[in-house]
Amino acid sequence: LKLDDSVRKDFLSVIKLLSPQHISRFIASPHVYIQNVTPPYLLALAIQQSMERSKSSSLRVLDMACSPGGKLFMLIDSLPIGSKFVANDISEKKLERIRSNAAKFGVLDRVDFISALGQDL
Repeated sequence: LKLDDSVRKDFLSVIKLLSPQHISRFIASPHVYIQNVTPPYLLALAIQQSMERSKSSSLRVLDMACSPGGKLFMLIDSLPIGSKFVANDISEKKLERIRSNAAKFGVLDRVDFISALGQDL
């Protein structure tokens, strides 16, 4: 998943709208429905913090319950190229689907897959 500069700039503009400072406006709006505000809020916060770091820095990210993979792939696409990701899910079947998508998107080498309970990590 690679973004050219113009798409990346547009994406970062959207992320600014989802920043912790602005997300409460969306939650309160009668015109917007967010099924679960926590994932986009945390994602926006993580991206915001990572963008404050130098562009050469890399991160190691653990997605504890990675299925269906949307947040994982959004982070892979947004964080510095050197970042590594660990995708964890207790369902091997779900992990296989995410592994297949990682291969399809060309990011399989950036993700380690594990199947473990949280207390075992």
